[in-house]
Amino acid sequence: MPPRIWNLRRQLLGNVIPLLFGIVVGVFMFVLPLALRIVAGIAAAYFGINVWGFYENEKIDRELRKLTQSNGELIGFVYLQPPTMYDAHAEVGILTVAESYLEISSERGGIVLNRSDIVALNRRYNIHSVLLLGGWIVLELKNGSEFKFESRKFPTMHMSKLRTDQLFLDLALWHGEPEKWRSMAKYEKSPA
Repeated sequence: MPPRIWNLRRQLLGNVIPLLFGIVVGVFMFVLPLALRIVAGIAAAYFGINVWGFYENEKIDRELRKLTQSNGELIGFVYLQPPTMYDAHAEVGILTVAESYLEISSERGGIVLNRSDIVALNRRYNIHSVLLLGGWIVLELKNGSEFKFESRKFPTMHMSKLRTDQLFLDLALWHGEPEKWRSMAKYEKSPA
């Protein structure tokens, strides 16, 4: 059996590399006054997570496309399972937007969400939102469950966050909720 694409190594390194970067920067900042250390620490965390938080993202994208034969957009998502303790995304997949449904292809199989089964679209914070580098698009479904995801289209989290913002607006129009497009719906608090 081939190794999993969304594996523990990739999940860990997407967090460990930025953390190690932050520690190294923190050691060199020890001589600075406390206020400057805090500012520099936040800047270092932002930079490290932005650049290395999506560790091997382009490789994951290529591997998933090869496996699934999908042409959509790479996303990280949570659906019917909690996120791992190592990453906000329980799974990664390819999102394809069709006229009347969304299809998510991952290494574990496929999910089809019919437009008629989506009750509402919302935005929520996730752990990446702490540094303004992410946030969920939440699809509330008729069966009471939620499909939460964010774009992983780009190698940096900042560019993918901007893409998530645009994707939310596109999906609001697709779903027939243009008022959300106009107001760019406010984020809601989320436990995950």
